Amino acid sequence: PTVTLSIGSANVAEANATTTVTATLNTPSGLAVTVTLAVNVASTATTTDFTLGTSIVVPAGATTTSITFSAVQDALDELNETVVTDITAVSNGTENATQTQTVTITDDDAPPTVSLSVGSTSITETTGTSTNTTAVTATLSALSGLDVTVNLTTSGTAVAGDFTLPTPIVVAAGTTTASI
Repeated sequence: PTVTLSIGSANVAEANATTTVTATLNTPSGLAVTVTLAVNVASTATTTDFTLGTSIVVPAGATTTSITFSAVQDALDELNETVVTDITAVSNGTENATQTQTVTITDDDAPPTVSLSVGSTSITETTGTSTNTTAVTATLSALSGLDVTVNLTTSGTAVAGDFTLPTPIVVAAGTTTASI
């Protein structure tokens, strides 16, 4: 028999949602057919983001069997992630051309909030080439899987030329603080 691969839903929520991965034979077999699966390198998810068995066994006389794909909840704000599943081998049958299925795990985590702090709230104005500086630090409320860009604006009585403020502050993915 030849084997095709299908999925119950192409999109699942990150919050421990599930779908099925199904192996279907074009005709029943007198022998159990084992379909070996692997996660394709084109996947953006890592193995900590989901659970999925490595094989599907269609019993002798049957034409279909499903296993469960489960998304794993995390607290990391990130892009949606994909899991691309391929058939790598079939025993007692053949793959019906190349069989690949993709499940997208939809991220459900809110972006972290940003708080700003300064090293010193007052610095002395200087003349000539000397400068006084203070750090401006952006701190995230939680780790993010994405770079977080913080655009700054100013207000107050200082005028252009009294100060320079490089902008933006970029807090790199996987970190919680950055300063300028």
